[in-house]
Amino acid sequence: MSGRKAERASGENLKDVLGDAERQQIVNALEQANWVVAGPNGAAARLGMKRSTLQFRMQKLGIRVARTGN
Repeated sequence: MSGRKAERASGENLKDVLGDAERQQIVNALEQANWVVAGPNGAAARLGMKRSTLQFRMQKLGIRVARTGN
């Protein structure tokens, strides 16, 4: 089966699949870090990227960290 036929058969294109995988990895890292983005135990460090890069990707994917007031 050609790439185009496989794409239509699955209903998703490569861009969507990669976006979903990236989103899942980020959410998993955020959950492991208790939704802390920065710092030595934050999600960015767990993913091996800079805080600003993670924040950009979160914005691109529509992932938001809910802030609660004390």
